[in-house]
Amino acid sequence: MADPRGLTPEALEILVTRDLRKAGLQVARVRRRGLERADDRTGDYRLDLEAELSGPSLRLRIEAQRRSDPMDAADVRAAAARVGREERLLVVSTAGFTRDALPAAADAGITLLRASDARAAFDGSGWGPAGHYPMWLPEHVLELAGRGPSGAAVYRMLDAESGASLLAESGPAGGRAPTA
Repeated sequence: MADPRGLTPEALEILVTRDLRKAGLQVARVRRRGLERADDRTGDYRLDLEAELSGPSLRLRIEAQRRSDPMDAADVRAAAARVGREERLLVVSTAGFTRDALPAAADAGITLLRASDARAAFDGSGWGPAGHYPMWLPEHVLELAGRGPSGAAVYRMLDAESGASLLAESGPAGGRAPTA
C-alpha cells in the first residue's frame, strides 16, 4: 500500500490539482501561497494553495496537510481562521479526520478531503472487485469525507460528478460566502 503520508509537498499539490480536475472542476491555475513545516521529526507540513476555476469563475483556497495523526475540530477551526470568511476552503489531510472534525467543518462551510492509497480507496468504493485494479488507477487519490450513520468519518472516491458537491460543501454555510 502507498502511504499518503510519504507525499512530498510537490506531489501533494499535483494530487490535489489532478483530482479537482477529475471531479469535473475546470481548474485554470493552482498557485502555491505558502509551505510551513510543522514538525521536522515527523515530516509534517501545511501547504497553502489557491486554485482558480473557470466556468464558473471562482477561487478556492486549499489547505493540504501532511499529518501523522487525523485532524480534529480544533485543527479544522484553525484552518478556517487562516483564510478570509469570503473564501471557499477545502482542507486535505493525509491522515483523515476525527469524528468531531466533521460537524466543525460543516458549521464553517469547509469541504474535507483525505489523501488515500488508491488501491485501498478503490477496494472500498464498490467500483469493481477488490484486488483487481484498473490500469488508470494512480498511486494516491482524494476522497470526500462525510459522516456515516454512527457519526464517524466515511470516505468516498471523487468522480466526474463530485465537483458540485465540493463547491456546495465549501460554500456559504456558516457565514462563508463564495468568492467571484
